[in-house]
Amino acid sequence: MPCLEEKERHAGKALRFITAKENIVFLKDIFESYDNIALLTTLNKHEALLQLTFHSSCEEIIEKILEDLVCYFSINISIIND
Repeated sequence: MPCLEEKERHAGKALRFITAKENIVFLKDIFESYDNIALLTTLNKHEALLQLTFHSSCEEIIEKILEDLVCYFSINISIIND
């Protein structure tokens, strides 16, 4: 992945989803461990509504990470379409 300036790193795409509350910290740690590939924001802590913001050039990597989380860690993620 090309090195991006900090201000460009999270520009472009956003994905909203719901998961179990107990997954929030784990998911945040996962995306931070990938050199902050995405910014995970909690939009509603009671509903565990999250938003993942990332550069459009990282979309395929983000999709693969989410697929792996569902497959290998049995994390339930429900994508919200706006």
